[in-house]
Amino acid sequence: MSRITTLTIIVILHMLFLTACDPTFPIKISNKKSDTITIVTKTTIHFHTDDRLTGYEDLGGPYDHKLIKFKMPPGTSIHCGMAISGIEDEMPFNEISIYSNNDSIVANTQVRVLNLFDHSFGGNLQRPYQITIK
Repeated sequence: MSRITTLTIIVILHMLFLTACDPTFPIKISNKKSDTITIVTKTTIHFHTDDRLTGYEDLGGPYDHKLIKFKMPPGTSIHCGMAISGIEDEMPFNEISIYSNNDSIVANTQVRVLNLFDHSFGGNLQRPYQITIK
């Protein structure tokens, strides 16, 4: 075996061993209703989005930027974080309230927030993680 082939194999093996094996899944909220919804949420350090938030308001005051409010027009989605493998330790929000013209949903504990995420037929959380408002 030539020296170049040996070095190539060693480099490839190092790259394989240094690569993380945990999958990363996006977290998003989708509005499938026919009217605009308003979302009020208490965010965590895991909340981040590059999407433009319509009607964004910081409700936490000058020292607390964790309580936010925004609107989602019909048929829109926003990405609000990423989770490596499981979502429990990387929740983008601790509490979330969703308001429409005729309905409201309030989840003020982690268990209630997790129950809002889409679940598979077997009851497990679907991946990618998504809250679908219907």
